[in-house]
Amino acid sequence: MSVTLLRIVPARPDWQPTEEAVDAAAEALRAMCPSADEFAIVCYAEPTLIDESGAARFELRVRNPARPRLSPAELDRLATLLGADLRQLLVPS
Repeated sequence: MSVTLLRIVPARPDWQPTEEAVDAAAEALRAMCPSADEFAIVCYAEPTLIDESGAARFELRVRNPARPRLSPAELDRLATLLGADLRQLLVPS
């Protein structure tokens, strides 16, 4: 069975959000991908390579989101909740 990961990462590799911002963004992302298999909040001590697309110290990860990429408006909403510009990666594995 194939797995697709939707990974939401900050544009700045060294940036990390507050715990409150993470909770709000995770709740919003769950509402955007209600049929997903799994959600994860991942924090790294140092900027870490994220699927060869750059580095980050933080990511929101959705396993099998059951939808295409987030719309620009949805990504903007998460960016507002987290307080940082974001990038999204849709990675089949």
